[in-house]
Amino acid sequence: MSSEQELSPVAPRLKLDLGTRGRPIRYTGISDIYKLQHGTAFVALKRWRYGDISVKESTATYRLLDETIAALLKFDHPSLLPYLGVCELEWSLGIVTAWMEQGTISDYLEHNADADRRTLLLQVAQGLEFLHTRTPEIVHGDVHTGNVLITTEGRAVLTDFGLNNVVPDASYNSYPSMGHPPGRFLYTAPELLQVARQVTTRSDVYAFGILAWEVYSGKPAFRELNAMEAVSAFIQGKRPSRAEIERSDFTFDIWRLVNECWAQVPTDRPTMVSVRQRLEGVPEDFGVSIWSRMVGALQMVWEYMASFVPH
Repeated sequence: MSSEQELSPVAPRLKLDLGTRGRPIRYTGISDIYKLQHGTAFVALKRWRYGDISVKESTATYRLLDETIAALLKFDHPSLLPYLGVCELEWSLGIVTAWMEQGTISDYLEHNADADRRTLLLQVAQGLEFLHTRTPEIVHGDVHTGNVLITTEGRAVLTDFGLNNVVPDASYNSYPSMGHPPGRFLYTAPELLQVARQVTTRSDVYAFGILAWEVYSGKPAFRELNAMEAVSAFIQGKRPSRAEIERSDFTFDIWRLVNECWAQVPTDRPTMVSVRQRLEGVPEDFGVSIWSRMVGALQMVWEYMASFVPH
């Protein structure tokens, strides 16, 4: 740790017994996540793997992360997992949050098949709307099932928000390779893969559409393809079929919203304010939505017939 780093800490420092951290509980492409004891509770510690960067770059990233977490600590919203502070590590900072025993939204739905998916997505939408309507606006930049956790009360909360300018995810700056599963690459909006662009609120909306699809389908889109093939399909404007989801609560209203969220052209996508409003307007008792079911059935028939038309 350099003397410059030690002189002016900004975010609260948490003292954790790093000697007991053992192996990471979870991995991402560029980070390791540990479960550690802090007082009477468990916390999650995320440590980034920065790779071969210089000491100067490491120091700059360290200070930016420190300042960013200090600012984000002021955010208070039920759909955002609060940052508790940071923990000093070798040449870097680890971010500390509460530990969510229920795991990710995918973990939760695997063990709670009858969970109210619309409400979970509404809670995610509320969190993104909160971020997008700050001044200046905050782009999450890494929306996917692994960054949506479930509290003990069964509420969906977003984690890793506000960090895209500090520790940008490599998935936005590189193309997937042949043979690898699609994974999080599918959450990357087409415009981010075709040219070097920054993530935006519109790319967050795109990722939300992919998230909604996976929440209802229980599987990634185009899972039969490798990463390069799946992402190429999305870039070409191809999307999964409505017929792949047989759940009765996946109504035409939600299907139409998903289609608008993952629209090819960014300006064709709704805002998260609109997404939240429309999810609030979906009936909780899906059984009474007869019109929605009829339209959804017609949509499935149309897609089935279209599959026989030569391209």
